Amino acid sequence: GLNSHKIHHFVPALPIREIVPLATELDGDLGTEKMLARLAGSYASLTLLLVAIGFYGVMSSRTARRRSEFGIRLALGATRSHIQSLIFGQTARILLAGMLPGAILSLLAVRAAGHFLYGSASGNSPEILASALVLALVGGVATLIPAHRASLADPAVTLRSE
Repeated sequence: GLNSHKIHHFVPALPIREIVPLATELDGDLGTEKMLARLAGSYASLTLLLVAIGFYGVMSSRTARRRSEFGIRLALGATRSHIQSLIFGQTARILLAGMLPGAILSLLAVRAAGHFLYGSASGNSPEILASALVLALVGGVATLIPAHRASLADPAVTLRSE
């Protein structure tokens, strides 16, 4: 390999103290940025987990309060898939009510930041859309168990209690 002694032999006036591969040099310069990116990713993952747990709690509570309604619907001929689609429709409305204003505000914030940060306003729209899709997916997955429980309401028990 090439070392500083061999180069110094050919070009004695060149002040070379150490030869470091470019990849090593770049890793050293980007260490802080990589750590901050990992930390931000960890916080984002934790936030997504908290969103899923919170949404699951909200949907479980809402479906538990409507259990007798689901039992009556099943007694009148509704199918279990119809009950599940009711729950997922409710989830979609809640998600839309939260994500639509959030997406609009995010786009406005990106546009405002574009005046201060060169090139930031042009490429962030796909990321905002992707994050909205991830949130919708998490909300849908968090609704699976409450929707399944709601569809298992027993019409006979509901009619006896009403």
